[in-house]
Formats: sequence, C-alpha cells, structure tokens
Amino acid sequence: MIWTPSELWTYSEGSDPYLLNRSAEKLEYVVPLDKNNTLALAHEGKTTALFPYYLIEHSLIDGKITSLAADPDSRTIFYSNGEGLWKLGY
Repeated sequence: MIWTPSELWTYSEGSDPYLLNRSAEKLEYVVPLDKNNTLALAHEGKTTALFPYYLIEHSLIDGKITSLAADPDSRTIFYSNGEGLWKLGY
C-alpha cells in the first residue's frame, strides 16, 4: 500500500501500482481493518471504511481525529479526537 495526502495505491510484487482512491480531501491515516483489504481512511473531517474490491465507502466517524489504530481480530477501531480516547466496534 502506498498513499499520499490525495491518493491511495496498492502494489503487488511483479505488478504495476494500482490506484484505489483519489480525493480532494486530505488523507491523514490509512489503517487495515481485516484480512480482506478493507481499509479505514481518515480524512480531515471524517473517517470512512473502504471496501476495495467493491469500491464502496461507508462513514465510520464524523469529525477530525488525531490518531487511529485497529485490531482486526476483535474488529475494533481505536481513535482519539482531542476530547478523549475512543473505541468503535465494526
């Protein structure tokens, strides 16, 4: 996985990089959510889940976050937003 503030790419050995997502919203964090390549994408004002095989995004968290992590085994997202530390099951 390769990402910049505006693009998200995947890369497999022996293949060319593949563009998954391009957005005008600044991408701040990318976190794997499961073994099927579902990703949490944190932008400046929201966090979404991207299902790359279907190219579908679902809203997870509204508002700016300051850090993001996930435990795929327990299907839990951990994040902070300046008001505290939070966990969210998915």
